[in-house]
Amino acid sequence: MTMELSAHPPISEKLRTLWDKRMTSETNDGGTMTAVTPATGPGTYNDRVRLGWITAALLAVLTLIEYAVAINVENPLILLLPFVLAKGALIMDFFMHIRKLKTGGDH
Repeated sequence: MTMELSAHPPISEKLRTLWDKRMTSETNDGGTMTAVTPATGPGTYNDRVRLGWITAALLAVLTLIEYAVAINVENPLILLLPFVLAKGALIMDFFMHIRKLKTGGDH
């Protein structure tokens, strides 16, 4: 028995049709336009993944610093506030796409 290998897992025809409709739209002159993710340049998949790892690393470092301050300082509220705000800003920017609201992005 031979099994065909494919880059994508098998999906139903209905899902494939929905995906094709989502990725293709008609232009004003009756032609079609297909959404394509660029292979290189800013905003590519690899850039977004790299930015995600950088964000995760920054959040981890800030958490370790918060922990060290919290266990070594008797009243750490004022000292922890900048770290909490920095982590909140990172989360809002990367995961919640707050910046795109300001620039008119698609989120």
